[in-house]
Amino acid sequence: MNKEQIQKFVLIALFAGGGVYAYFDFLLGPLNRRESNSTLEIRKLEPLIREAQGRIKRTRAIEESDPHAAAARLAFDAMEARIPKEASVAWLPQRIDAYFSQAGFEKGSFRQEEEKQDNIAPLYKRSLWEVEFAKGDYLKLGAALAALENGEGLLQVTRLRVETTPTNPASQRIIVGFQTLVKP
Repeated sequence: MNKEQIQKFVLIALFAGGGVYAYFDFLLGPLNRRESNSTLEIRKLEPLIREAQGRIKRTRAIEESDPHAAAARLAFDAMEARIPKEASVAWLPQRIDAYFSQAGFEKGSFRQEEEKQDNIAPLYKRSLWEVEFAKGDYLKLGAALAALENGEGLLQVTRLRVETTPTNPASQRIIVGFQTLVKP
């Protein structure tokens, strides 16, 4: 071999060595590190997965052994179906206004007070509303509230304030507070 061939051979060997080094260090190294990190994360999650599987088994055992579980599941599914998927601002004022307009009330002014996490059903939120009617009749109000609470199972009247004026006691200003469950 002459000098030029030796130089080419050394240069090819250097490039091959550099290519092998780059492959293992820049391509395969990060993949191996990511694999080991993922394996560690999976090992950390395995006890949580086993615990969740145990809870599922216990829940299924309770459902199978409790004679009321099927009825409770049906009641829960019925409740779930009655809660609209939209935000409460999209449906609640229209529903309440429809009930009160059937009872002879003029359109009320609605105000959403707050929406907070429900303590009893943590997967849902509790939406609090206030509606004000400029004038109304107390007897019509009682009938309308009874129809509203009986017709809307998830709606609850939380407060009621009736104000009268000394000049016209027949016409009363009515403020009603409501709460209902909504999906987050």
